[in-house]
Amino acid sequence: MKPHPVKSIGVKQPDIAPAEKLEKASFDAISDDEKYENLIIKDMLLAESIGEDVSFSSCIIDYSQLNDSRLPDVRFIDSRIDHSNFSNADLEKGLLKRVEVVNSKFTGVSMSEATLEHVRFEHTKADFLLLRFAKCTHSIFVECNLTDADFQGCVLSSVTFSNCDLTNVDMSHAKLEKVDLRGSKIDGLKIAPEQLKGLIIAPEQAIYFVGLLGAKIVWEDEHE
Repeated sequence: MKPHPVKSIGVKQPDIAPAEKLEKASFDAISDDEKYENLIIKDMLLAESIGEDVSFSSCIIDYSQLNDSRLPDVRFIDSRIDHSNFSNADLEKGLLKRVEVVNSKFTGVSMSEATLEHVRFEHTKADFLLLRFAKCTHSIFVECNLTDADFQGCVLSSVTFSNCDLTNVDMSHAKLEKVDLRGSKIDGLKIAPEQLKGLIIAPEQAIYFVGLLGAKIVWEDEHE
């Protein structure tokens, strides 16, 4: 697939102070109902953390391990996640608002029924990501591995997938509006014909979607 230039779609950046002005986090475990604000959480080993109704506001999570954590209803607001591992974490019904996730691992993360607003995922491994019945608006995925991700029943509005791997992604029953797939690999994408009107695609991707409509493509030098 020919790479497609990344264009701004009005995704708001996190409102966060420079790292040198943030306080270095000193906690060694995540607690229920805890509010973490104006912190840099760096090189912390927090895998398998368990906490409900936790919030991170104006934080930078850098080179930290939160894989296999259980954080339902978590809130990330005006924060940045960089070079961190959230693989197989449970973030169901959470909120990500004005958040950047860069060079991180989100393999198998469950964000079912979560809300994502003005979120930027970039150079992140998010295969098997689970976003069933989530709501994702004004967000962008840039050069991410999203193979086998599950967007079933998801609301996607003003969302761009730029030069991503969407192989075998399931968008069945998702509500799509201004969803830009240009430059992304879409082999095996599961989507119904009635959903296509919500997509923005490149000409070379049209062949795949014509097949979904049941049409047979015959080139001039071929016989039917």
